[in-house]
Formats: sequence, C-alpha cells, structure tokens
Amino acid sequence: ARKGDVAAVRRALAAGADVDATDATFLQTALIRAAMFGQVEAAKVLLAAHADVEQKAAPDGMRALHWAARQGSAE
Repeated sequence: ARKGDVAAVRRALAAGADVDATDATFLQTALIRAAMFGQVEAAKVLLAAHADVEQKAAPDGMRALHWAARQGSAE
C-alpha cells in the first residue's frame, strides 16, 4: 500500500490478508501507510475492503485521515 501497488493490495486481500493488520516494524495498518505516502488508489481499495478508519498509528496516534490531510490530499 505504501508503494501504491494496488494489484498487490488486491492480491493480498483476496488471499485472506487481514485488512487491519499492522506491520511489525512501524505498527501501522496498510491504510495508514497508504495515506502517509499519498497512495489514494491503494487507500480506496483498502476502504472498499472495510479497513478500520479509526485505527491509530503508533506511536503518534494519528489516523489515516490525519495523514491524508497532512499530505494535502483532499481525496
């Protein structure tokens, strides 16, 4: 999601990946990472898969919406 690889996001979800899983290094969800790096299409796929928009990023506590706004993404 961080790199905007929508096909890989779809494949992972189709294979049963937990849409709200956090990565081991940063403890952030794919939706948060997509928002942090301005990957709108990846974020849309994750949202369509019912990613939890209320989940907070560790350690700063920012949600995906906060990151999207910080990146200047109105979309």
